[in-house]
Amino acid sequence: LLEPVKKDNANEYNIWNTAFNGVNSQTQFAAGIFPQGGTFFGCWAPLATDSDLRIYAGVNIASMQADKTTPVSVCALLSDDEAVRSSKYEQEWNGFWHFANVMQFLPKFMAATKTGIAKMSYMALTVPTSTPSATAIAVGTDSWDDVYSMLFDDETKAFAKKLEDARLPKPDDYGLELEGDSGEIVATIEMVWTDKKIAFITQDVIDDRATIEAQGWTVITSETELNSDIWGGND
Repeated sequence: LLEPVKKDNANEYNIWNTAFNGVNSQTQFAAGIFPQGGTFFGCWAPLATDSDLRIYAGVNIASMQADKTTPVSVCALLSDDEAVRSSKYEQEWNGFWHFANVMQFLPKFMAATKTGIAKMSYMALTVPTSTPSATAIAVGTDSWDDVYSMLFDDETKAFAKKLEDARLPKPDDYGLELEGDSGEIVATIEMVWTDKKIAFITQDVIDDRATIEAQGWTVITSETELNSDIWGGND
């Protein structure tokens, strides 16, 4: 992810720093300083043009020279504003969450959305700095607006509204790609409640229900009658 050849390119650095610091100023996920000329940095996008997803990485050169184990700070930033989404948004939305699921155990990682940054939603988050396994991947505060910003299709959004109205728990993950025994992707879960192992899927992938349930998940759909017992509560 790093592009050392760009170290002294002021224009490239300014573009990178604006995006990277926009996330870091709210989340403080990347400790230290990242000065121009003293930072190895890079930006990667899955599409050559009109990409809604960008991955930013950076490391202080002096810190890395002093300690070769200095972690690279990485953030995934999704442009989720409905007014400017590209035709490939759904594909990149899935890629955003797949990348977050894979990279979440890095000691310096954050996944964020542009609407969340614009709303200052991440100011309320506390990101652990000592335990890599607890690195935060969050989409905002207690507001359901941030949940809706992570949802792509109308069926999922409508079901999320029912959850909100019923005052049921928010999902804590989105677009989870479930792997089979050989590591292949066997199903995609639109909304996830990790601790309860509850999975919401849409009707267009209902044929995957048995596969998901076989891995120990409780599957809910837009036709599920909502009650708190599903989440271990009482009506």
